Amino acid sequence: DRDAVLCRYKRNFETLPLKARQRHIVHVGAWVALLPFADGVWFPACARVLTFMLAHLGHSRQSLWLRGVLQLVARRLQCEADEAVQTLADDVLAELKRYI
Repeated sequence: DRDAVLCRYKRNFETLPLKARQRHIVHVGAWVALLPFADGVWFPACARVLTFMLAHLGHSRQSLWLRGVLQLVARRLQCEADEAVQTLADDVLAELKRYI
């Protein structure tokens, strides 16, 4: 169940050690970077969880994996967003700009 997977990533996120938080963001960020926008509810749900995670990450040194996936997400949202997801893409991009 997709929702259960997202809930597991979000649950107790704030109490995880930094490396675990970064790893979770890389996983969810990869979904945001690779899922089709037309994937109904799944893409927006992943994007919202990513935004939540970024907001609770804090300003710490980023791993290469984290930096790379955030750049992929930013490029994806800038290049491919259509009107149906533009508001969500703008919200995620605004949060990403704080961390890239």
